[in-house]
Amino acid sequence: MKTLNLNEKSFQLENNVFKFLQDYIERINTFVAKNEIDTDLHQDILQRLADKLAEKATEKTGITQKIAIQIVNNLGEPEEIFAEEEFSSSHQENSTDKEQKIQQPELFYEKLQKSDRNRPQESAILLGVCGMVAQISGRNVWIWRGLTLFASYVFLTSGTGILFFWGVMAYLLLALIFPITEKNYGERSVFSYFLTQIWDLRLLISNSIKFGFRSVKRIVGTAIPTLLKRGAKLFGPFWSFIKICFLFFRSIFLVFVLGLLGIMFYYLQTGYVWNNMEITSRFPAITSLGIAFGFLSALLLLLGSIGALSKKRLMNTATLSTAIISGVFAIIIAGITGVQFFSKIESSEVSEFTRELYIPIPEKNQPLTISIEPNNLILPIDPFQDFIIENSSINYIPYEGTKIKAVFKYQINAYNKETFAKITENLSELIYEIKDDVLHISHKNHQLFDAVVPLAPMIYSVDLYIPKNRKFNTKNPVYRTNLHKPERMNERGYSEYDYDPNANKCSELISYVEEENAFFCPIKFNLDTWNIRNRINDDIRDNKADKLSPLEGLNRDWSLAYRNDSQYWNLDSILWKDNQKFIVKLSDRMFNIFLEVEARVDENGEISYTKSVVKGIEQKGIMTSERMKLYRGRENLKTFDLRVSEEQDSNPSIEQRIETLENRIKNLEQQISETYN
Repeated sequence: MKTLNLNEKSFQLENNVFKFLQDYIERINTFVAKNEIDTDLHQDILQRLADKLAEKATEKTGITQKIAIQIVNNLGEPEEIFAEEEFSSSHQENSTDKEQKIQQPELFYEKLQKSDRNRPQESAILLGVCGMVAQISGRNVWIWRGLTLFASYVFLTSGTGILFFWGVMAYLLLALIFPITEKNYGERSVFSYFLTQIWDLRLLISNSIKFGFRSVKRIVGTAIPTLLKRGAKLFGPFWSFIKICFLFFRSIFLVFVLGLLGIMFYYLQTGYVWNNMEITSRFPAITSLGIAFGFLSALLLLLGSIGALSKKRLMNTATLSTAIISGVFAIIIAGITGVQFFSKIESSEVSEFTRELYIPIPEKNQPLTISIEPNNLILPIDPFQDFIIENSSINYIPYEGTKIKAVFKYQINAYNKETFAKITENLSELIYEIKDDVLHISHKNHQLFDAVVPLAPMIYSVDLYIPKNRKFNTKNPVYRTNLHKPERMNERGYSEYDYDPNANKCSELISYVEEENAFFCPIKFNLDTWNIRNRINDDIRDNKADKLSPLEGLNRDWSLAYRNDSQYWNLDSILWKDNQKFIVKLSDRMFNIFLEVEARVDENGEISYTKSVVKGIEQKGIMTSERMKLYRGRENLKTFDLRVSEEQDSNPSIEQRIETLENRIKNLEQQISETYN
């Protein structure tokens, strides 16, 4: 509540009403000073306002926002009150006569504002439309808000999103039409009123933010203390124990949060090292200062939250200002850090560094299993999965040598020559070990670098030169290698992950194929239900649909398959009895054909079809004999009743129709004569 002193009268008003009337009085005083209006006339106007307020203050409702708006609308804006043509009448007529004289025809929005059909903004969440509906209906505003949320949820989850869109449009339209309760529109034209309403749609954001602050204030200032009081009454002597436990766990949580922030600050201050890569080497020097500001802001705000929970004032205006300013600085520095970090990556040049390792082959002619391990035993730096070391490959290359040659290639994304030199100088030594017919190739100590180096994204790959006459196997996945694999693995719809369940390993020894001048990796088909059915489904769709169908379609325009498909008949669906027996439905625009098929898939992924019988055919319309000429193989469907019209065309000419009728008449006459004879 605030006190408004006006012409030796005092009025106790709500904050929003006080601000509204104070702004109105300030506009009058500014107009008087600017236009040198007579002091007596100025005081007369202020006295009228005071009398009106005193009259309304004696009523039960007191001076509400709505009443204040009505009083101001009756008196008018300063430009209207002090209009030249009204100066003389303002000294001669009493206040009642003056009010009757200056009244103008009310516009629609003025009538709405004086009634209940206006939008209160004091407790609005968005634009106050639900509050207006609550005023008109006399119901609680949360009932209408709940109904609105429920309707929005139904529209969004039931596939009727268009209704939600139109609901939003209706809400905005109501907000444009109906005025704001607390706003003084003055003497505006209808056009100016709607421009103001469009501009006030910005309240959609400010009201939602204010609602969030109000909710937090109510929870912290009202709900939590009330809950604590009721808890004390409900649990009685046990409440002290519960409170102690709560404070204990809260203290542990605060220690954890502060400790985490401290660890983060330490690592970013001293340089966070991961796999001997210093991540903070790409951060500007100012980043440490930004972390300090962020840590300070988080700590101060945390103390303020604790004070609000415990009803203790742990934060004054200076502390709050420090927390906010520190947070703003931290955000700005974070933005600078991000820009510089990514700009270094974008401006980096890729440089390649190569190292070789020669490995003598044991004298015994036993096949080796090769394992290339770029893995850190503590923190992985696997080139196939790591964020820093990008996806790479292993290439197995046949050659005429007698040793195995491993060529390691490092494509380093360094942003300057000094960084590139430091990284290459500290690369760990390449080592190998042959044990139990397994060749292990790795970096020394299983660590990519011997010392800490700056962070630099890199592509890590290996070219493995192997004598042509050597058979071998590999422990590394084969899906990202140059090993040749069965042709079926390159067919449409197949991923190498569908084969061998043991992480894509070759099912037999890898050997050299002279025709292709490459190593071949045999892989068995994974004979589980999903793979078998998927294999058969794709084979029928892409290769066997036309061969299984008893009809051959000659008119491509009637096909339901894609234009770039080699098949005419479209595989509509498959009904599986088991992994070998199933019903296939083939379709085009004129027929659905149902086939009972039996097929088997072997361990190499090859399919053999052992049975294909037509079980039914479904026409999608009556076929003419002319249309049936666009199919071959009609004789295969003799046992099925196809409805074929004898007409030669679906739209015969008049001459053809006359000829057809004459033939039918002749046939009837012949049948009648034969009957009587």
